[in-house]
Amino acid sequence: MKSTQLWIFFSLFRIAILQSNTDVQSLLSQLFTTNSYNTLIRPNTNQSAPKEIDISFNLYGITDVDEIEQKLTTTGWLVITWKDDLLTWTPASYNGLNKLYLPQDNVWKPDVSLQNGFSELEELGSKFIQVYVQSSGYIMWRPFQVFETKCNLDSKYFPFDEHKCHIIFVSWSHSSEEIVLTQTSNGIELSDELESHGEWKITSSSATSEFKSLVSSVKFTIVIKRKPLYMIMNIILPIILLALLELFTFKIPADTGERLGYTITVWLSFAVFLTIVSDSLPKVRNQFQLYQHILLYNC
Repeated sequence: MKSTQLWIFFSLFRIAILQSNTDVQSLLSQLFTTNSYNTLIRPNTNQSAPKEIDISFNLYGITDVDEIEQKLTTTGWLVITWKDDLLTWTPASYNGLNKLYLPQDNVWKPDVSLQNGFSELEELGSKFIQVYVQSSGYIMWRPFQVFETKCNLDSKYFPFDEHKCHIIFVSWSHSSEEIVLTQTSNGIELSDELESHGEWKITSSSATSEFKSLVSSVKFTIVIKRKPLYMIMNIILPIILLALLELFTFKIPADTGERLGYTITVWLSFAVFLTIVSDSLPKVRNQFQLYQHILLYNC
């Protein structure tokens, strides 16, 4: 009976200290009106010290690999975290309110952008995305994006080619004396709902922080490998079988008159098959160079 009474008491006490909309309104007024929070000010109490920004990359899937334009298109989201010294409060003053969700444009954000992007610079995220703010000033921002990056794609060993592509993020306007980009993950975080690609698979990934000419950057590396089974079964194996059929030309007696017709049929099969196959080969800037590699490989 006593334990039941205690449970009711603590339940009522917990309900009594639940945050209300008034607490949220008071906190927002304190932060943005009384304290005059300004998104143009780098959120450091000491403006001489650099602001540390941590970045991790969650990959959702590979969208496209374009050999002609040397472009890798991926879909995923970044998890960007930092400490905002100007967005802190005491939860006890607001009935234990210790977190807020604010539109991304209402707080200071680092000008993180793709260094090796394929298109023009654009702001990460969308206006409807909100940032998570803790009472200690800890902020987490998760912009979802389609990333188009340059990648050196060499199809020399097609269809057994493997490529290493980089996705590099920098603070475009600030030097490393003002913003330092770091990464705590060992590589790219593969989403539990990672979409598999029909032609490519991810073999490994890594992440490193770099400093060059007072520019701080984080480089995520993806190693992708072409899935060769389709090409082997539909291109290489039929060519080998046609080549074997050509060898049977010498088994046909010359006096029967069928050798010439058999040879022409096999070569016409070669011509038709290679015409169909040409649409399946990767399109590169120097198509002649690719054909040269294939001929050397077959020889």
